[in-house]
Amino acid sequence: FMMLAKSGEPVIVSVNGRVGYDSRGRFEKTHCMLTNITERMRQQEELQLLQQQKSLVLESVSELVIYHDLDMNIVWANDAAARSARMPIEELVKRRCHEVWHKRDEVCENCPVVESLETQSSREAQVHMPDGRVLLIRGDPVWNDDGEIVGTVEVVRNITARVKAERALARRHRDVMV
Repeated sequence: FMMLAKSGEPVIVSVNGRVGYDSRGRFEKTHCMLTNITERMRQQEELQLLQQQKSLVLESVSELVIYHDLDMNIVWANDAAARSARMPIEELVKRRCHEVWHKRDEVCENCPVVESLETQSSREAQVHMPDGRVLLIRGDPVWNDDGEIVGTVEVVRNITARVKAERALARRHRDVMV
């Protein structure tokens, strides 16, 4: 409910109460407690807005953004990751990236995401996929307020076109030099 406080300021309240009846079951009295929940509602609205903004940003990027726990289980992934895996986000969660994208039972050798956990620092590597794509994969550790690593964020960018252009440029450069 929206009410006016003594000061005249509008407040949001929750109402909790009990109804009392006499021995014949007729209404006798009621006890009500009003609790000012204005601040809680403001905080909930602010949190919802922040979550919407986060989703808007992370869903707008073309890069795959994936959050892993310490066991390399996928906790969260953006739409680009789901499209890349050709499965709904709900199916990605709790799976491991090496199972989804590399069809492997074990983590990939020299995985920058795993290395970011081991070294407690950012790591990056170019990965050549079996289908010919070249991906730039970056892993960044995620720290909690106590200074402990609680997971890692993986950001993947398809750089196939850039790598092909660099190779073509290098070939032309060699041809000119010969």
